[in-house]
Amino acid sequence: CLVQPSQEFLEETLKTVLDPSFGLFRVTSEGRYYASPLSHVAQENHLQLLEFVGQILGKAVYEVCV
Repeated sequence: CLVQPSQEFLEETLKTVLDPSFGLFRVTSEGRYYASPLSHVAQENHLQLLEFVGQILGKAVYEVCV
């Protein structure tokens, strides 16, 4: 049996990485998120973090749909 991340873990992780001060994402005036073109400056391992965020978002969507 695989260990399933808790909803709290998913929420806190997304809250952290989506925070513009973390440097991976920016927010438009309409409240839409997009990958920061300067993410490499804020986070040296930005590509791995962006991949991880995609996996976490995919898991969160899966959990809601199942």
